[in-house]
Amino acid sequence: MKRGLQITLAVLMLLSLVTVPLQAAQADDSGDCGYGTVSWTFTEADGTLTIEGSGDMVDYSCFEDGSGFQDPPPWLAFQSKIKHIVIKDGVPRIGSDAFARCEALSSIVIPDSVTSINMFAFKKCTGLKSVTIGKGVTDIQLEAFCDCTSL
Repeated sequence: MKRGLQITLAVLMLLSLVTVPLQAAQADDSGDCGYGTVSWTFTEADGTLTIEGSGDMVDYSCFEDGSGFQDPPPWLAFQSKIKHIVIKDGVPRIGSDAFARCEALSSIVIPDSVTSINMFAFKKCTGLKSVTIGKGVTDIQLEAFCDCTSL
């Protein structure tokens, strides 16, 4: 009886070690962020915000004085933790103020499916050092990369 209990406890401890890393790789939050089927997923383990689906992203807006958001993006709670943004093919437009103030963001690759980067999309992304813009982009609106002091 005692031996069986010891084996059961050992197996449970091993299972807990295996499931913890698996849970860390799962999304911490997700939801809709556009018209059509556009959605977002944030994984805190590696700081990646993924935008995917088909359709335009929603436009968000900051207060004029820069004090915060009037209409915040749904990933605002993770804003300071976003290190990477992955925009998957199928999203044609990056919304206004979508990634504003993501100060930990250091680089972004914008896929060929994106045709428009709206106003202030990357405003005050002070850690942003590298931007690769896909060949589909034909419209970069007013101050899309304003106050990106590391670019």
